[in-house]
Amino acid sequence: MRVAVCALVVAMLGVSSGSVRAAGQDALPAFTVVSPAGAVVASSEISTEAHWLLIYVSTECGSCDRLLSSLEQWRPTLPQGRIVVVIRGPREGAQDYAARHADAAGLPWYTDADQHASRALGLQHEPALVAVENGRIAWVVTGVLNDPSAVEPVIRNWTVR
Repeated sequence: MRVAVCALVVAMLGVSSGSVRAAGQDALPAFTVVSPAGAVVASSEISTEAHWLLIYVSTECGSCDRLLSSLEQWRPTLPQGRIVVVIRGPREGAQDYAARHADAAGLPWYTDADQHASRALGLQHEPALVAVENGRIAWVVTGVLNDPSAVEPVIRNWTVR
């Protein structure tokens, strides 16, 4: 199944300007993010799920806006608790952004104000999808994902299983 998902991601990116990499099951690196309440949270504590998806976005990214708006529409048919949003930018801006997007989609979110998360994960573009399984990175998709419907099957296949 993992091979099929990766093949779908590669084919999908052929029509967009993003990039995909199989992470080779590298451990989720250590970094910290900040919760909406202002608490510092370690990367190992972001999700209690064994199988989850980190969606990394920034406050000034049109394709990020489109992706989160689509997630709001897909929410009734997605499993709860398997998608976490990390927002790059100052905490205040991230809170405003989350109120418009992540909160509306019913997704837990964190702020990466100092970009520790993006550097630790090796992300250079937003949005980014980081698939995590048992504390290890399975694959990463980054870049301009202009059509959220192109990544919907990837998100569904990863979060539903």
